[in-house]
Order: sequence, then C-alpha cells, then structure tokens
Amino acid sequence: MTRLKGKVALITGGASGIGLATVRLFVEEGAAVMVADLDDERGRRLAGELGSRGGYVHTDVSREADIKAAVDETCKRFGQLDCIFNNAGYAGVGGKIEDVSAEGFDTTIGVLLRGVHEELPAGELGSGLALETHRLRVDGRAFLGEGEHAEPVSLRHCRQEALALSGAAGAGE
Repeated sequence: MTRLKGKVALITGGASGIGLATVRLFVEEGAAVMVADLDDERGRRLAGELGSRGGYVHTDVSREADIKAAVDETCKRFGQLDCIFNNAGYAGVGGKIEDVSAEGFDTTIGVLLRGVHEELPAGELGSGLALETHRLRVDGRAFLGEGEHAEPVSLRHCRQEALALSGAAGAGE
C-alpha cells in the first residue's frame, strides 16, 4: 500500500505499543518514519528493520531540547516533516497524594502534559498533521484531541483520520 508515499512522520513513543504499531503501519503505507523514544535498544533495532525509511532519535518528551532535536533530526534526515504523532506516555506516579514525591509528580506532568505541548513546534509542520494519544482504555477506545476537547474515537477511526488528514488517497477505505 502507498497511501502515505512521500510523507514523513515523527512518532514519539514509537519503540513499543501503539507507537510501534503506528510506525509499522505508516511504513507499510509508504511513509518514512522517525522513531522518537527513550528505549534506545528497541528504537535502534526498529530503525534498522525499517531500512532507509526509518530512523531513531533518543527523545525525552518532557525536555524541550529533546523535542527540538527530534524535529531537527527528522527534517535533516528526510528533508521534511508532515506528521507528528504525540504518542509517548506512561501511567505516571500513583498512590496517595502525600506519598507522591515532587520529582515523581514533575515527571508525570512533564511527560503527560508538557510533553504534548512541546511536541507541537510552531511552523515545523506547515500544513501537516499533528495527532495526539491522550489515553487508551481497556475497551480499545482512544481519546484524541487537545485538552478538554479530547473525544473518544475507535482506533480504526484514528487510522482513517490520520490517512485522510495527511492527504492520502483511499483514506476512507
């Protein structure tokens, strides 16, 4: 399939889970993909498997400098950036508020809130596409959108929207 032929995506959290599945799907559809993740071993291995249409950059989405470096590396390697999938995340710290350390709280906020904000570099995408995964529930429904405007949609719908918004032919299939 070639619905994303000629497109370039940067996918955070791309070395495992939903990010990994998205990386594989985008490459299968013809895109070049930069995997941005903290897991260097998995990220490098995946980039090697993808060949010339894949790359890896170590990225901590809670750090503005890492996000900028990931965007810059994607543009340097592939010459453009059409789509950012803000997928990186983790469960965050849990427990009673009095048991949560300031460091744990800051890390959670940095990854789950600030990271999404930092991943949307002004002007880098032009008329491109930015997708966000805010959370995934056990029933297979994803919540996409921005902040309070996030709405539940099926993963199939997410795929169709990503293809449609990127201008891919046959996206409604």
